[in-house]
Amino acid sequence: MTALSLMDTRVPAIRRVNGADVTPAGGPYGLFSAEAYLVLTPEPVLVDCGGPPTYPQLRANLAQFGVAPADVRMVIATHFHRDHAGNLLSLRRDAPRVLFAIHRSDVAALSEACLPSGQPPEPGSGRLEADVARVDIPLEDGQRLQFGRATFEVLHTPGHTAGSAAVRVEIDGVRAVFVGDTVHGLYFPRRGGDAHGDLQEWAHSLDRLAALPFDLLFDGHVLPVHVLGNPSALLDAEKADFYNWLERRMADRRRGIEAAEATQIIAAQRHLSASGLLITPEAWISELAAQMAPQLGWEL
Repeated sequence: MTALSLMDTRVPAIRRVNGADVTPAGGPYGLFSAEAYLVLTPEPVLVDCGGPPTYPQLRANLAQFGVAPADVRMVIATHFHRDHAGNLLSLRRDAPRVLFAIHRSDVAALSEACLPSGQPPEPGSGRLEADVARVDIPLEDGQRLQFGRATFEVLHTPGHTAGSAAVRVEIDGVRAVFVGDTVHGLYFPRRGGDAHGDLQEWAHSLDRLAALPFDLLFDGHVLPVHVLGNPSALLDAEKADFYNWLERRMADRRRGIEAAEATQIIAAQRHLSASGLLITPEAWISELAAQMAPQLGWEL
């Protein structure tokens, strides 16, 4: 059973229920399965739902908060990628009436990523089973959804995908924003890269997020998928300091990054986009870019 402390955030009504350390299943999407957040209202809402093969643990994590799959009213996806939306098929098998919402600009890509019904995806392909393509609510920029005491607002943040969206929720006096993969920056600005990625759109989306009023930011992945340089080249003492720092930062990300620090991270990513330094997914992690900005002479 997953430790409850790993699922805590700074907001009691918001819980992490999917992610590498709370759904540590095997397979191609095990380690990097995306974060999913449960917003506890009388009609529970999931922001993203993670990807196979993490569904059994996701279901067990929901149960620790007294939520069965049939209790989930809606899944709001930040974008169509399988590590964020792939568990929807399993969820719908347990709860056929659960609603699915995703930005309108990702609906076509979701359908294209789907296989004919009954045909299993090959490991690592990113393909989705066809039943996932049923979109109940195609979202628009600025759209608001009300569930109990929680108000969800959609902010279109294209770049990672055409329909990537941030979801801001106001609950218990806190403004939290779920950004999916918009901030951490998994982009390939080179031939053979992600066909859905657009660095120019991403830069505009970062500007929108930087101007958005919020109290806490929740990223789509709390484990580092980008590493500055090659840590194996560091001296042992430097490596220990690096990993100790990284562990602390990951703990902060699990609970939610406070607005002032999140804004600095967004500014660092904006700088990387403008300077063309973000070339491969192994090149940078957001927090380290922000931390090293003074040493590199950046004015953020």
